[in-house]
Amino acid sequence: MNLTKNNTGSILVIVIFILLILTMIGIFATNTSTLEIMISGNDLASKTNFYRAESTAYVGMSEIDAFTTKPNPANYSWLHPKNSPADPRDSNTWTDANSQKVSSLGDSRYVVNDEGKYIPKGSSLVIKPAYGSGQINVYRISGRSDQKNGESIVTIGFKKKY
Repeated sequence: MNLTKNNTGSILVIVIFILLILTMIGIFATNTSTLEIMISGNDLASKTNFYRAESTAYVGMSEIDAFTTKPNPANYSWLHPKNSPADPRDSNTWTDANSQKVSSLGDSRYVVNDEGKYIPKGSSLVIKPAYGSGQINVYRISGRSDQKNGESIVTIGFKKKY
């Protein structure tokens, strides 16, 4: 009995099976690559929003730092008094009427909450009022960026002596 005569089509079946396996591996690799590209794109957008929000908060801090006397919240829409603070989680906070836009940072916005006076315990500011009122004012500054279907809000604290 000669077995080689009965195996004439077996090579074709083996080759088709190997091609099927290689095609499945190719499809899986393509899907994995596409998913990885989407993940890295979302990671880039998230980091971009975070760093823009942080930079925007620092712009707000430099705005407060530029004042030589305590600014009046009635004169600045982005400066909120202690009795009426802006909530960074509320979408109404980020309107033109309540916040300041920073166009150079992709239209990111900042708000500043005046947290009031702060005098450190045991500070020479309390003992020696001759050097001025010794008033240190505390601010809470929030920056927000919402680019590419994402959002980041960064809040920093700042103390300024007037």
